[in-house]
Amino acid sequence: MHWSWALTFFSLCEQTGSHNVHLCWDQTLDAIKRICPKKALLIGLTHEMDHHKDNQTLEEWSRREGIDVQLARDGLRVYIDL
Repeated sequence: MHWSWALTFFSLCEQTGSHNVHLCWDQTLDAIKRICPKKALLIGLTHEMDHHKDNQTLEEWSRREGIDVQLARDGLRVYIDL
């Protein structure tokens, strides 16, 4: 069976290094490339993240890889047609 993921959420803990539960920046982007969803939102961010700057980096990555990826934010609404 072939799955077509419309939206995935990834818990991103650190930009560098490793964590025993969460994925870090490079691990998250590698997982997104393997799963290849239409859109991915990164949640569980730390104070290390610069939301605007990191979203710009993700926008460049998204254009290059063809997968829409961005950092989630408080109050973000995600509309889903079931």
